[in-house]
This record gives sequence, C-alpha cells and structure tokens, in this order.
Amino acid sequence: MRRLSWLLLAILTVGVATPAFAQTAGNSFGLTAGFGTGYGTVPETKTRKLEPTFNGGVVALMPLSENWAFQPELKYDHRKITTGGITTNIAYLSLPLLLRNKFHGVYMVQGITINTVMKASIFDVDFKKTISSPDVAVVIGAGKRVNRWSFDARFETGLRNLQKDVSLGGIRTRSITGVVTYFLK
Repeated sequence: MRRLSWLLLAILTVGVATPAFAQTAGNSFGLTAGFGTGYGTVPETKTRKLEPTFNGGVVALMPLSENWAFQPELKYDHRKITTGGITTNIAYLSLPLLLRNKFHGVYMVQGITINTVMKASIFDVDFKKTISSPDVAVVIGAGKRVNRWSFDARFETGLRNLQKDVSLGGIRTRSITGVVTYFLK
C-alpha cells in the first residue's frame, strides 16, 4: 500500500506541474469499451489466475479549465476472479470519476471508480451477498486521442476486500485494461 501511495503522489505531482491542455474545447460525450485482464490479490499461500475482463458504457468529457477535464463514465463491467482454483464471476455497475489532462501529445487519466455489484456467482450459485459492495478503486492511465477516437491503458486497484468475510483471505481486485472511446460530439 505504501508503494501505491508514492506512485499516486508522483503521478499527481507530474500532472499538476506539467503544462496541460484540455482534450477538447467543449463538452463531449461518447461510447466506451474496454478489454483486459483482471485478478485478485492473494495471500502468499494461495494461487491466482489472470482472467479476461470486459466493460462498456457511456462517457462524458467536461473541461474544467485550460489544463484539466472531468471525465465521468457509467459502465457495465464483467470480471472473473480466480483464487485457489475457485472462480467468482462478478458483474459490476461501475462509475469511474476521472480527471484528465493532456501533455506532450498524450493524456493522463486518474481518479476513482465506484463498482457496485450487480451479480456474483461461484459455480453458478448466487454469491452476491458475500461480496463487498460497493468496491472503491483507484484508476491511473494514459492514452492518446485521434479525432473522435480515444485509446488508453488503465490500471485499477481495489481499496476494499472482495469478500465481506475478511477471514477468507483479504482479496482485492485489480485489472489492466485497454479502453477505446468514440466521441459522438
């Protein structure tokens, strides 16, 4: 956790100190989709497996100043978390609340996402009540916008234990995702 704090502090410092420009002159909105890999953090004695993730939804881009833009998103997010050979399928309604700034031809996104569990199952048995909801996660990433298209890579790490019962191991979700956005306006 200490390394993550230092990493976030460094990213925010660079973001604030860098001359930046909002990605667009006015408000814009669009459609977004992401594909990547996700996993759960596990204690040393447990095993984990990287699993595919996907998400899709809508995005807005609202300039705050010449240097910054606010980028809220609303997405359906599907993940599999496999630990100790047991796979949990989880569907989230995700609300990323991101700040976006541009520098040297690319942009950075940073912020939080609030992931509310819509469905969770193990071996097709409903486990939604055993999963912590909402999960709050930190998101950092970088990308490039080309005309109406935007391409970025993001790292997300959950701040809460996946299970309500912490004695089960204290697993947190993480993902690395490639995101494609098409701005309609």
